[in-house]
Amino acid sequence: MNFESDIANKKKKEAGVQQINFTSQNLFPEGVVYDPFNDRFYVSSVTTGDIGIVTSDGNYTPFITDPALTATTGLEIDKARKLLYVSNSPGSVGVYDINSGERINFINLASLVPGARVFVNDIALDPQGNAYVTNSLSPVIYKITPDGIATIFFQEPALALAPGQFGFNGIEYGNGGYLLVSYTNNNQIIKIPVSEPSVYSVVTLNAALNRPDGLLLSKDGKQLIVVNNAGGGAGMVLSFATDDKWET
Repeated sequence: MNFESDIANKKKKEAGVQQINFTSQNLFPEGVVYDPFNDRFYVSSVTTGDIGIVTSDGNYTPFITDPALTATTGLEIDKARKLLYVSNSPGSVGVYDINSGERINFINLASLVPGARVFVNDIALDPQGNAYVTNSLSPVIYKITPDGIATIFFQEPALALAPGQFGFNGIEYGNGGYLLVSYTNNNQIIKIPVSEPSVYSVVTLNAALNRPDGLLLSKDGKQLIVVNNAGGGAGMVLSFATDDKWET
């Protein structure tokens, strides 16, 4: 018996933390999403582009191997339509059936802003099935309708980036009709109203962020989990709560 390990596991359980370990050579998973219909996780791969399945007991199996997917990042599930949205960082989004893995649609985003640098990163979905997709190298958020029509939803020159900087990253949709987006370079969470995206604001936080990356918003919209991707052992997960719809 490893007494120290047992104590650590007990503390994790008391804190509501579960850990699933799995192994896959050269995977580098950037995105993860849980499929409640099939009780499994999907993970992306920056290196291979493949989408894999991870079960709760730590088994990994390839699921989607699409030659068009070369470096996959953010994932999201449209539960009403049972579709998996996949960000492909070179500048596109693939849409797949969550049961079969069949490709349903493939949308090119890079051509919407000619000359702009593109790293398609994360995805959020609203109740109508519209997808909102971040570009981490240019201050742009794309919108994709359920039938695959892509447009520029948000573009802000004031948030322009120098080469080597990383901007919009994780994104979540709040049921109050707004998006929360991490802006890595400025260590900020930005709130963007869906009805009037030009009236955006920076959320006032009571703790400093350090290269915010992935986000997870609770169902009631009152708790936000922020993954800080600082690296060098400084990475951490922070939890924030609000009672004013993310003004603060």
